[in-house]
Amino acid sequence: MNLGDTFRDEGDNPHLRMVIAGPTPNGLAAIANFSSWFDGCDDACVVHQGDHPYLAHDSFVVYQKARLLPVSDIQRLLDTGYCTPHRHLSNELLKRIRDGAILSDFTEEGIRALILDERARGSDL
Repeated sequence: MNLGDTFRDEGDNPHLRMVIAGPTPNGLAAIANFSSWFDGCDDACVVHQGDHPYLAHDSFVVYQKARLLPVSDIQRLLDTGYCTPHRHLSNELLKRIRDGAILSDFTEEGIRALILDERARGSDL
């Protein structure tokens, strides 16, 4: 699991999820997902068809549901087929998503701090 990796959960309400920070030295990655855009949604990062091959219409990043998860748990979901890997995020889109995570009022402080720390250590994304 690497920064910018994406995967889709195959449950009842599938969404494309992506690694927006990490993995950390202790094996955690920050995961967020796209959801269909609607009037009044968090507009910190709105994305459009063509920004990623999975996106078929305007969507937004749901920072409110972003979580730090053990990479081993994510890998187990991929290994069992509950999640399916998809195309890596472009650097441009990943940067927009991470910029939005810093700006959004809905991002958990731990995830915001992780992104800021990664940037302080030299990440240009």
